[in-house]
Amino acid sequence: MNRRILVIEPDATLRQMMEYALAAAGFAPIGVPTIEASRSVLDGKPVEMAVVEMRATNTEGVDGVRALRADYPELPLVATGTLLTPRAMRDLIRARVDDVIPKPFGPRELSEVVERVLEQTRTRNDGALEYAAAMAAARRALVEGRPRDAISPLERAHATSPLDAEAMGLFALVKELEGDDHAASRGYRAALALEDERVTEEGFPRDGLARLQAYAGAKAVPSFEHRGKHRLWFVGDAAAELAEGLPTDASPDVIVFTLGLTPNEFGAIYSRVGGDKRAFLIATSALGERLVARIASNFEAPEILAVSRTRQQLGLPATASSPTTSDTRPA
Repeated sequence: MNRRILVIEPDATLRQMMEYALAAAGFAPIGVPTIEASRSVLDGKPVEMAVVEMRATNTEGVDGVRALRADYPELPLVATGTLLTPRAMRDLIRARVDDVIPKPFGPRELSEVVERVLEQTRTRNDGALEYAAAMAAARRALVEGRPRDAISPLERAHATSPLDAEAMGLFALVKELEGDDHAASRGYRAALALEDERVTEEGFPRDGLARLQAYAGAKAVPSFEHRGKHRLWFVGDAAAELAEGLPTDASPDVIVFTLGLTPNEFGAIYSRVGGDKRAFLIATSALGERLVARIASNFEAPEILAVSRTRQQLGLPATASSPTTSDTRPA
């Protein structure tokens, strides 16, 4: 533990008082007047946390705190300020500060907040390791074709981070792969609601909802019988590509969705069959030339369909369709 604490406070007298208080509590404080000036410190030797005044920036409100969080997402942050209105508090929470200490405060209050946040950070780091291990186990179970075995690690991840959109999205994916579309839809919508509070967004729940709409009652089956000639439509970005419609006038017999749970290896492929005999394959692997060749090898002279950007990603000609044997052969 390096005990280095960054103090970002524009008032020189108050900054000096904060440095004295933290030094007396056994920390090694480093004081700077602005967020802009703090970056040279943060980009040098590591600090354990930062105490930042909301006015310590060239921007207004919490924009500076938000920018600091974006550039240093793992840095524990304590915000201080005089006019901490309900709106400012809400914005600080959304900026993911770890604690807030209103002004005026005394030396003891400051050191107690710093100690508390550091202890919470250590606990959170332990939880992060458990969360990462649980999510890796859940993904591995899905990739290996064992969706029921993903439930237990996902419950562990949920216990560690109850409002995590990714864990909720994987819960929904398990239900989708098992054919429980109603539960899957609820899970994906919950994940989307949780994403509203996230700093970064991902399209995973949106893709899931798009797939559920495309299935239109197609039943989950153990496997799909590959016989005869087929048109295969490979879909990488389900939410965008399904909204655009079919890539050609030819209607595909088999629609292949790719989940991207494993980028460099082949994973399980789940199947659905509709009443109109249209089939859906859900590949856990990422979209790529080798995956296309692997799936297409099960069909007799298949035609490969894809929207233009996906064809470019796969190295396929820009024509409407083409035989797999010449266009998706692994390098």
